[in-house]
Amino acid sequence: MQNDIKLAFEALCSGGVILFPSATGWLLGCDATNPKAVDKLLAITAGVQNQPFTLLLINLNSIPRYLPTTPDIALDILEMSTKPTIVFLEHPVNIAANLTEGYQNIIGAHVPSDTYSQALLARFRKPIATISANPQSTKPVKQLGQIPANFIQQVQHIASEQYQLPHIATPSILKIDAQNRVQIIQP
Repeated sequence: MQNDIKLAFEALCSGGVILFPSATGWLLGCDATNPKAVDKLLAITAGVQNQPFTLLLINLNSIPRYLPTTPDIALDILEMSTKPTIVFLEHPVNIAANLTEGYQNIIGAHVPSDTYSQALLARFRKPIATISANPQSTKPVKQLGQIPANFIQQVQHIASEQYQLPHIATPSILKIDAQNRVQIIQP
């Protein structure tokens, strides 16, 4: 796995877009702090993306660095969740501004538990902006063969299929505003 993580890391550092498996399915991802990398991700998903991006973060302690107005309830939900959970929050900072354009300054926060994502985040040491490899659907992409060919052709690194997880979970998706109002988008 270390060689694949190294190649993904190099692609991220050079402003590229990667395609990799996670506990919530195959994802497209880039350096969330690099506007040019975000532009590449936006170009790949142009016309088909119907949801805000999600920041993959290494742990709960890193969330306030990028989402300083995170309500305690959001951290509590993420900490107690027994399945993958994405919480959409307002007013991110320290990320590329074009990451939230058109999404009312909202972005998702997710701390993945799968080995590949954790190893990649530990190596990269920055948040990774992600979107499903099939952004038109709410169902996770379970196999590399389900990803549109034009997406595959435009990425700078594709993780090996051997890291694909046998069980993919549809994540719970919540939106929490500054007044602690919770909206369940996907249970």
